[in-house]
Amino acid sequence: MDQDINSNEHARQRRELLDLIIRLQSIGLGSELELPQIACIGSQSVGKSSLIESISGVALPRASGTCTRCPIECRLKRSEQAWEATVYLRFESGKSGYTGKTKEVQFGAFSNE
Repeated sequence: MDQDINSNEHARQRRELLDLIIRLQSIGLGSELELPQIACIGSQSVGKSSLIESISGVALPRASGTCTRCPIECRLKRSEQAWEATVYLRFESGKSGYTGKTKEVQFGAFSNE
């Protein structure tokens, strides 16, 4: 019997795999393993940040001219709980350059707005 892609068991397995991917990325294995990612690339002011906002539900800074000047990585995770976000800064190099290790540091307070 064919398994429906939206069946409870299939959905549970998919969530477990996505949780594993998030854990692997958070410890820096994203640079060692080719984990699935989606990239948003384009010219200035064509709507890259707006696209990320519409997918993630996270409001990004707005200003005239060039505003978003740094790479943004959104890790989305399905939850039965209310929406929440925690922002981390990821450091992939140290004072002596690339160390091969990744460190993530929480930036600011937890947000549920």
